[in-house]
Amino acid sequence: MLSLQKELNVFGVTHSKKYARNILTLIKTSLRDAYLDGIIKRGIFTRLQPAGQVVDKGEVLKYLVLMTTR
Repeated sequence: MLSLQKELNVFGVTHSKKYARNILTLIKTSLRDAYLDGIIKRGIFTRLQPAGQVVDKGEVLKYLVLMTTR
C-alpha cells in the first residue's frame, strides 16, 4: 500500500488534484472489487489519498489573457 501511495504522490506532482482524485476513484474501485473477489487479502483502498496540484483559476485566466494579447 505504501508504494501505491508513493506513486499517487508522484502522479500528483504533474497533475491537478481533481484529475488525481478521478484516477484514485478508479483505482479504489478496482481494489475493492479484487478484495471482494478474494484476489487480495486486505482492504487497503480506504487509506489511499489523492495528491495533486491545486490550480488557481485566476493564474490560468491571467495566462490565457496574456497569450491572446500577443
